[in-house]
Amino acid sequence: MQEAAGQLDHVVYTAGDALSITPLEKTTLEKIQQAGIVRFNAPLIVAHGAAGYLEKSNMSSYTITTGSVSEKPHQDWVIVGCYAGGNHTMARGLALDMKPIRVNAVSPGAVDTTLWKMPDQEKQEAFRK
Repeated sequence: MQEAAGQLDHVVYTAGDALSITPLEKTTLEKIQQAGIVRFNAPLIVAHGAAGYLEKSNMSSYTITTGSVSEKPHQDWVIVGCYAGGNHTMARGLALDMKPIRVNAVSPGAVDTTLWKMPDQEKQEAFRK
């Protein structure tokens, strides 16, 4: 990767895909790995790339969005919850590896997007959790 340090002040990772809400008895290695691509692997890879573009200053930042399910688990959300919790650990480790750049993980709560592929009533119930 070609270094281009100082071209950016902030990078925010907010990508997501359809939630992998799966009962434990239907959990497979493939479902676990697939859910981790966007939720865990990608923000780590983005951090790697962003480090070469961010101004090396405590005024610069890398922010990862994650989920409140890391703090308040829901039934059948174990896969998503594990990755959400892992993002908090990732942010703490990246803060050490990317210093003086600030690194944070934030949980903005449920956001109504097209990724919620479920009946409207079910979606509203999920938003109340």
